[in-house]
Amino acid sequence: MSSFPSGVAVLTSVGPDGVPVGLTCSSLCSVSLDPPILLACVRSGSPTLEAMLRFGGFAVNMLHEDARTTSELFSSGAPDRFDRVTWRRAAGSGLPHLVDQAHTIADCEIRRSETVGDHTVVFGGVRRVCPLTSAPPKPLVYGLSRYAGWGGRAGGAPPPDRTSAQITNRARARQCRRPPPPRRAPPPTRRPPRPRAPRAPRPAPPPPPAVTERRSMTAPEPGTASARGCPRSPERSPVGSGSAAWC
Repeated sequence: MSSFPSGVAVLTSVGPDGVPVGLTCSSLCSVSLDPPILLACVRSGSPTLEAMLRFGGFAVNMLHEDARTTSELFSSGAPDRFDRVTWRRAAGSGLPHLVDQAHTIADCEIRRSETVGDHTVVFGGVRRVCPLTSAPPKPLVYGLSRYAGWGGRAGGAPPPDRTSAQITNRARARQCRRPPPPRRAPPPTRRPPRPRAPRAPRPAPPPPPAVTERRSMTAPEPGTASARGCPRSPERSPVGSGSAAWC
């Protein structure tokens, strides 16, 4: 919870012998608006808690941004804490009010309390609210183990090292950020294709040679008419049959 800043207040009450008691508290929040109720978480076994429960009420002194030393004083357990601050008793309730260190004070009566773990939750009904300034309040804030004011740095607090803070924030941002996707290598540069000359049309294939029919002939005997060439005029057959003979 150190990374969740909260306002700082001092809870004050009255002990059994009338001595004022108080402690620093940042575990404080509103519970209800109608009726107005708030709660405070106090360490169980604290003498201030015992006095609050016995007295039946407490005052919430909401510290302004210049009251860092008061917050540290009431969290130290010093027995003379009220001797080192300006305070006065409220009329009617008798609760101690830190008039110079608070911007607003709320007087509460205890409605009930409940022990949770090592702390006790005290519910207080708000009886009266006393604003101590007419200007907008500038509360003291505590978080990340340091004090700060609402509008800037708290009084008495050294200025933060902005350079180291920026470096730390950037380092945390890098840890929470997802790693970037790997970069892809650019595609290799390709040369444009060279223009090709148009191809000449191929000549049509020649037609196949004509196939001629060849007759096989037997060589004629020498001395015959066929051997001499053309046919001869018909001659009568020696037999005298009258039939023509051709070569």
